[in-house]
Order: sequence, then C-alpha cells, then structure tokens
Amino acid sequence: MRVGVSFSLALAAWLVAAPSLGQTAPVRLHDVIKIGQKVEVLDDQGHETKGRVSVLSDTAVSIATQPDVTVIPFEHIAQISRPHDGLANGALIGLGTGALLGLLGSTIGTETCDPSAIVCFEGPRYVGAATLLFGAIGAGVGVAVDALIRRDPIVYSGKPRPHARVAPIIGPGARGAVLSLTW
Repeated sequence: MRVGVSFSLALAAWLVAAPSLGQTAPVRLHDVIKIGQKVEVLDDQGHETKGRVSVLSDTAVSIATQPDVTVIPFEHIAQISRPHDGLANGALIGLGTGALLGLLGSTIGTETCDPSAIVCFEGPRYVGAATLLFGAIGAGVGVAVDALIRRDPIVYSGKPRPHARVAPIIGPGARGAVLSLTW
C-alpha cells in the first residue's frame, strides 16, 4: 500500500513539474514578416489594418496604409495574415514564359522542320501564331501550378488571453470537476 501511495505522489509531482505540450516557443515576427510585405493585422480590439509593413521594431510593427502609417504594439496584435493570393500572377508568369518559348522556338532552327512533326512552325510567318499558342499553354500551366500552391494565410497569432474553464464530470460512480487553465 505504501509503494502505491509513494508512486502516485511521485507521478503527480512529475506531471505538475513537466512543461505543457501545448505551449510553444514565442514566434519572432522578424522571422515571419518582412519589410514591404502586404499584411492584414487584427488587433485585440477587433480593428483590422491592411497595408505594407514599413517598420518592424522589437516592440511594434508599422503598417503603411493610404495615406497614413499605423503603429501597432506587439502586445495588442491578435493576428497577422497575408492577403488572398489570386491565380492572376501565375497566369501572367506562365503567359510570359510560354510566349517567350514560342517566340524563340519559331525563330530558331526552323529551316529543317520535319514534316511528320506534330507541331512545326516554319519561318517568320508563324512567329505570331507560335507566340500566342505557347503563351496560352503557358498561362494554363501557370494557373494550374498557382492553384496547387497552398499557404496558410495566418503568419502570426498573438498569445491567447489567459482564461480558466471548469467542466463537471458526472457518470456512474464518478463525480467531480475538471479545471483547465490556458495562459
């Protein structure tokens, strides 16, 4: 009986002294946002500020909004997120890359084009067609690649506010309460 009580007390002391698995190291904002980056900052009062990061100090972040600069202290930041990234930039990058490849492919080495080839643009009269065709294919590939890229829009969540919860435990042969503390 004494061994069971001693073991229970030792186990309880070990569990109380152990660090909580839910707590993580503090996030350094310098690691997750950069000067000039577009962000949306939600403060602890529920106000949202959209703009570009202009200054990032050890105590606050400054957001350049039109026409002002808003300074938000770190202790008041609830969340920082990236704005939604559409598919247009992927389409433009693909369009430019494909059009360039079409242009180069139609102007270089077409004198010996094999008649059995599926796509054969011979001579300067096909430069425009090749540029448009490969540009359209590139735009489609760019949209597809951009659609596959998934990033979490939230780059920083401020520390949660401390709170306590109490929940009853009621069951056959068991009565009590569970206390949960978050800080």
